[in-house]
Amino acid sequence: MIEDVIKGEKKIKVKIGNYMLEGIKLEEENKLYEFFNLALNKLRYRKAIFNNFLLSEIKNINRLQKIHEIDEYFLKLLDELNKEINLMSLSKGIIFELFICYSFFILFSDIEVMRNLNVYYNNRHFTEIDMLLNGKNRIVGECKNRAIFANDILKLFGLITTLNADFGLLISSKKFNIIKKEEVFYEYNIYILDNLFEKDKNKIYKEVKSLVC
Repeated sequence: MIEDVIKGEKKIKVKIGNYMLEGIKLEEENKLYEFFNLALNKLRYRKAIFNNFLLSEIKNINRLQKIHEIDEYFLKLLDELNKEINLMSLSKGIIFELFICYSFFILFSDIEVMRNLNVYYNNRHFTEIDMLLNGKNRIVGECKNRAIFANDILKLFGLITTLNADFGLLISSKKFNIIKKEEVFYEYNIYILDNLFEKDKNKIYKEVKSLVC
């Protein structure tokens, strides 16, 4: 994860019992917001981000000009972000985490979104968390740019218990195939948002609105 603060973000500390969380809070729109907002709205941009930033060819002549205009803006933002944070050099896992955090910031304006959190217990480093959401509920979020495994569920369940969170949110780019998602939610208070690249903006919003708002 990017530990440096980007324009539009600020460093924060959150105390929960004997635990201190130090991370980065998203506060206002910036270039990453614009870039990931484009990706959230278009599947081809999401796929481009995780395929060496290559945009697929468009064969529909009638749509070509409009798509080129949007592509130019997408590529312009990519160029600017490369100069600022060297975006294209980041691993796919880190980019996925950033995409998720900014997607929640875009979708849910009435909650606090914090990313890249270090957790300390009595001033000693305890663990790390990808994302923390504070709204109606306190949600601990973990992002996986791969399939979800049983250990991921158990680790997140431990964090939920430790930090007295209301829910856990386990987000993956792959399809979840271990057991039924409903069973995981019932047993562990973990909501699984899987196969994320194939879901549009409204689908993602509807799936998690009742949990975070």
